[in-house]
Amino acid sequence: MSRTRDSRIGLGFIALIFLLGACSSGPDRDDEGAIVETGSLDAFSIKEGDCLESPSEDSEFSSVQAVPCTDPHDMEAYYLFDLPDGTIPSEQEMGEFAATACIEAFEGYVGVDYPSSRYEISWFTPTAASWDQGDQEIVCLVVDGGTAKLTESVKGSQL
Repeated sequence: MSRTRDSRIGLGFIALIFLLGACSSGPDRDDEGAIVETGSLDAFSIKEGDCLESPSEDSEFSSVQAVPCTDPHDMEAYYLFDLPDGTIPSEQEMGEFAATACIEAFEGYVGVDYPSSRYEISWFTPTAASWDQGDQEIVCLVVDGGTAKLTESVKGSQL
């Protein structure tokens, strides 16, 4: 199964699709579930609070590189939810579902409403093939608004 990544930058939507190689046993986690050692993470094992490197461009992906949030990273997962049952939504509909839910969940995680934040949001969405296998999950992600990497968790940062 694989996933795609969509981004919301300002008011515009940019659809991006990524590919990464097969996953290993996964990154090490502490007793509270935080990633403590870098490793390949199956795209379907992403949890709230996971810090990730951006998948490579222009393809689908089945795994991502997960890192401790104290290491430089491209994005942090902050909310996961399932799309409604039925036929797979169009890319536009999926983007609308994602934007609405991710914006609503943003303040509860970061501590400031999305329009006031310095961060941008992005999301991973199911592909048609993964949808057919029961994948309906969207993963909401916080990314830096510029080109800088994040160097700590954004949870509760109020930035």
